[in-house]
Amino acid sequence: MDEREKGKAEVEGALARSAIYRILALGFSYPRPEVLGFFSGGSARKLAEAVSLLPGDDQPELAGAVEGLNGTVGRQGEIEGEHNRLFRTQLVCTPYETEYDPMRSVRKGQELADILGFYSAFGLEPSGKEKELPDHIGVELEFMSLLLQKEAYARLNDWKERVEICTDAQVKFLRDHLGIWVFAFCDRLEETSGAAFYRSLARLLRLFMGREIQALGVEPLKFQGGYTPSERAACTCPFSGRGAD
Repeated sequence: MDEREKGKAEVEGALARSAIYRILALGFSYPRPEVLGFFSGGSARKLAEAVSLLPGDDQPELAGAVEGLNGTVGRQGEIEGEHNRLFRTQLVCTPYETEYDPMRSVRKGQELADILGFYSAFGLEPSGKEKELPDHIGVELEFMSLLLQKEAYARLNDWKERVEICTDAQVKFLRDHLGIWVFAFCDRLEETSGAAFYRSLARLLRLFMGREIQALGVEPLKFQGGYTPSERAACTCPFSGRGAD
């Protein structure tokens, strides 16, 4: 593979990963008719296309998880009720990172500020329509999608420094945040959800995140004994808007 072909493959790979993150984030948003319409229609094709562009031996397993998600939506009322039970009213499966931290009473403010620091550095602003906390699973997945869009654009323009900034941010955000709790969230969701849609979404999320962590060489921190807020302050979000455009 020559340099041009390699560059094209890297751009396509970043866009494919971005699309998967974006669709997964959408799956954890409130199940409005347009959201469920997407998952009843074009999501399987778009996900399958994105997965086909990813290198690695785990592609067939990811493709199987995509196929398993297809056709699981069911009726809107049932999905809406399950979404509320899981993520809103009863919080059977909390979708918030800081709730998985046994020291949340001490560290929650610091963690939320750290997450917001990442978002702000890359121009991600809170939505005016859906005001979710920054540590919501959908928001964190959306942020990773944004980083990959920026990486793809930087690669397309051969902006090597900006590519490095974006890939470094992906590693650090997975290490410091999303990678810490996403598997516990998936386990809890598969154990507690009565809807095949959310169980299938959890399976796909687990497989994809496992691939991401391995591909990027990330070793996620651990909640208990992994760090203190003062230790974290020295290694979080060292990015500027200058390199994130």
